[in-house]
Amino acid sequence: MIEVNIENYKITGILGQGGMGAIYYGEDLTLKRPVAIKMMRPELLSNRQVVERFRAEAVTTASFNHPNIATVYRLIQQSNSLFLIMEYVNGWTLSQLLSVYGSIQPQKAISILNSALTAIGYAHKQKVIHRDLKPNNLMLNENGIIKVMDFGIARVLSGPKHTRTGQLVGTPRYMSPEQIRGEEPDIRTDIYSIGIVLYQLLTGRVPFSAESDYQLMKSQIEDPPPPPKKYAGHLSNQLQAIILRALSKSNKDRYTDVQQFADALEKCPESRNVSKKRLEDLVKCLHKKHPVTITPLNQQLVKTLQADIQVSLKSTNNQLDLQSEDNGKSQSIFGMEQKKLLFIRSKRNYLAISFFVLIIGAFVFWLILQNSSKTIKNTPVPGYKEQPSHTISDDGFEPKENNDRQNPPPKQQKENQWIIKR
Repeated sequence: MIEVNIENYKITGILGQGGMGAIYYGEDLTLKRPVAIKMMRPELLSNRQVVERFRAEAVTTASFNHPNIATVYRLIQQSNSLFLIMEYVNGWTLSQLLSVYGSIQPQKAISILNSALTAIGYAHKQKVIHRDLKPNNLMLNENGIIKVMDFGIARVLSGPKHTRTGQLVGTPRYMSPEQIRGEEPDIRTDIYSIGIVLYQLLTGRVPFSAESDYQLMKSQIEDPPPPPKKYAGHLSNQLQAIILRALSKSNKDRYTDVQQFADALEKCPESRNVSKKRLEDLVKCLHKKHPVTITPLNQQLVKTLQADIQVSLKSTNNQLDLQSEDNGKSQSIFGMEQKKLLFIRSKRNYLAISFFVLIIGAFVFWLILQNSSKTIKNTPVPGYKEQPSHTISDDGFEPKENNDRQNPPPKQQKENQWIIKR
């Protein structure tokens, strides 16, 4: 078997291509479990926003603990390449399911959506919106469990924006009008996207399609969606009304949260026969019609993988620092933008240190001035004689000097001598 090792992970096959890079099948050699390994395309490493998005997926999803969200295990840097180690989901994307069936029964579609809404609601409670919900990011595993994938462009509601206002992020066929206008999305953006997924599961088509992205986005903003019953006449009026409310042009007219959306679905007639067994039956049919396959690595795939790593290694003309997960050594791989950021940070640190040194210098100068003033005060002035201390006699008079009594003036001594002679 041909394989490539990434630390303690062994890559033995390829699962497909994603928007950011190839997704490989591998094995955790330590824990002996299958994993999916997403490798970022080398040409994207110089794009700082894409790299941040890739890292954000790891940071965001790694904090989740939900049975309907694919788990992220690690983010690895090796040979200046980025690898995202994720839970391997043995199953089918909803795109693959639609390619086999075209559309599915309402009970199965509602069962799929209920599981997806549970996962999305969990993410919203963690203050995270997905912003790119579509059939390719929703998987049905071999046990009939739905897994929400790829939080690569998700954003934490309380955190900094990863995109600038006016920048288009998402897939146009599933994007809400406010996303297309470049407005700040919220949880109702995910409700719009998952509403289109439900529309497609039931009718086999998306509500808006066009030859150009411009016309498609124009339709998303301006045109009302065709009623689902136009393409699936067996749907109830109540289910159609639920879908059309989720696809309202104004987010104020949509469901306020996914729980309200799920409650509405539960009340429609099609929900009476919803059960997990229906998804298990769907899985059995998929195993026959579209068995899960993993393309094993061959010499050409190995060369491609190794070439991608080598290209990443040579892309040092645009560099950015990434902290390695294992050895903590700073290795350059990303772009000149980060160098500018590091320069600004170092400049700020330099200014802070300079300010601190200036404060200490001012304090030392003040101490020197204080000591100088004390020295000047205690230095005797030339020609100045300090006066002796005075005491008060018993009769209340203060003598001029204490030594006058012991040493009388010369004149007084002569008078005393004359009196004695006489």
